[in-house]
Amino acid sequence: MTGNLNLPFADLLEETETRLTLLSGVLLLAGITSSLVDAPALAQMGLYLTAIVIGGVPILREAGEALIEERRLNIDTLVVVAVIGAALLGQWWEAAAVVFLFSFSEMLEDFTLDRANNAIHALMELSPEEARIKVDGRESTVTVESVAVGTIVAVRPGERVPVDGDVIAGSSTIDQSAITGESAPVAKAGGDSVFAGTINQQGYLEVVATRPADENAIARIVRLVEQAQQEKAPTAQFIDRFAAFYTPGVVVFAALVAIVPWLAFGQPLQEWVYRGLVLLLVGCPCALVISTPISIVAAIARSARSGVLVKSGAVMELLGQARVMAFDKTGTLTQGQPEVTDVIAAEGFSESDVIQMADRLEHRSEHHLAAAILRRAGHTESGEGTDRLHTEEVEEFEAVAGRGVRARVDGTVYVCGSPDYLYSLGYDVALHQAAISNLQDSGKTVLMVAEDKQVSGLIAVMDTLRPNAAPTLHAIGDMGIAHVVMLTGDSQPTAAAIGQQLPVAEVFAELLPEQKVAVVQDLVEKRGKVLMVGDGVNDAPALASATAGITLGAAGTDVALETADVVLMADDLSKIPFALQLSRNTMAVIKQNITFSLGIKLVVLLLTLFGLAYLWMAILADVGATILVAANGLRLLQASTGN
Repeated sequence: MTGNLNLPFADLLEETETRLTLLSGVLLLAGITSSLVDAPALAQMGLYLTAIVIGGVPILREAGEALIEERRLNIDTLVVVAVIGAALLGQWWEAAAVVFLFSFSEMLEDFTLDRANNAIHALMELSPEEARIKVDGRESTVTVESVAVGTIVAVRPGERVPVDGDVIAGSSTIDQSAITGESAPVAKAGGDSVFAGTINQQGYLEVVATRPADENAIARIVRLVEQAQQEKAPTAQFIDRFAAFYTPGVVVFAALVAIVPWLAFGQPLQEWVYRGLVLLLVGCPCALVISTPISIVAAIARSARSGVLVKSGAVMELLGQARVMAFDKTGTLTQGQPEVTDVIAAEGFSESDVIQMADRLEHRSEHHLAAAILRRAGHTESGEGTDRLHTEEVEEFEAVAGRGVRARVDGTVYVCGSPDYLYSLGYDVALHQAAISNLQDSGKTVLMVAEDKQVSGLIAVMDTLRPNAAPTLHAIGDMGIAHVVMLTGDSQPTAAAIGQQLPVAEVFAELLPEQKVAVVQDLVEKRGKVLMVGDGVNDAPALASATAGITLGAAGTDVALETADVVLMADDLSKIPFALQLSRNTMAVIKQNITFSLGIKLVVLLLTLFGLAYLWMAILADVGATILVAANGLRLLQASTGN
């Protein structure tokens, strides 16, 4: 993707303003050369005047539009006044130098902003222009734009996936780092979603399109980033407001410097008018104005390339300022599906016996706990394993909602369910009560398994932590966010058991959605800026109530993309510290840029008051500051934040 970063410069060369700037520079150089060889004064003035007119047309137009349409003075106005004044004083080469250097500075601003924007627009180039579709068993090549929802697309090894869709045939691994920021390839098989622009590595896939080309994940990412870049951050808004008063103030101050020494102290008028003109150029806040937007745009592009969508400059600023984070439990800190954690066999049975007995019953159940048992027994998500096919004769099957299942399998009665369910059927539960209590106190759901009239064992099931949940929360704590809380609708024992495994300050359990909102609002009121992390659907109200909401795994989820302020395209909690650190880096760069911009102005201002600065020095200082500020902001495109 980095190879595309030079494209904006080629685009700039096609613009009229850029060509006028370069032509103005050539004429300025010709004028300087003519003066060095003692060419006639009229020829020198002609070259400088031509350079001023050619390079100054865009500047004059911008100044006129601001003055007439918006009734305000802008940076261009300061330059126009300074150039006219220098010409009237006979400083032709300096007037031409000011025009060229200022125009060149504006061109640099456009280039740097375009370069930052291009870092994310390069994503669009990842989508293939053509797709291989299958109709009645025959393949044909069509444009991606013509692929309708429901069309079957064939993707061969090594090709980029042309559409967002679901795999209906084949299996492979997909490099989807461009969309989600995941470094490792992801296995894909029947029923899994794939995204346009990702790379099919070794297998053949058939994919049914689920979105048109203009609505695929890449297109939506680019649109979100464009919207984010258009929404100015608070610092940028402040600088804009500051510039609105600052520019007229500079004009007044420069006028006083030009006139007061002559009127009050009899100083040479021409000398102080010249110093006043220098002050006008010293006051040009080009570097200051670009200091924030270039940094924000670069940071948003950098985060998007890593699978983190930040929806506005305001959010990019405040992420690193938060000192409180609230995490939803289910599906955010945990896997979102229960797994078998313990198998305790009764005397005369093995753990394998217990699982196999439960397996004989649960393969007919749709309950989420049954799915956990099937996975433990070695079955696939579709319900049957490759080495364990159910061929038993099942009779008298009975499922009691919320309690358990009972059936006769090959003549033997098996039961799997809650301790209360087995107690109601006459089984001796008391003998296992101590083990049941210990498991339940750990927040686990306990199932009892029985064969005929004898309890064969216990199975404990629990929603387990994501592997990177604890490391992520520790990393967040190391960044100074000391108050991390967990919110869940689960029971207190279950919540407490999960909370004990994590560095969280508080655990709020048995919460309804509206109660989650109340907790978040209370945290905001008492502790200030709060970041809420959730799944973007069930937690939408809480996400909206926080200072900023962060959602996970939203690459294919429209609701999640719309709900949160920050969208993590993959189920990767480790991207949260990355986003927080990038925000802090961005604010540090902005502060550096502002400090440097104002500092260099102050130095040149002092030199001007003592008659040690010239027009070309003032504008050159501004150009230099603009270059350095832009380069500093663009560093965020390659910022290393641990991801």
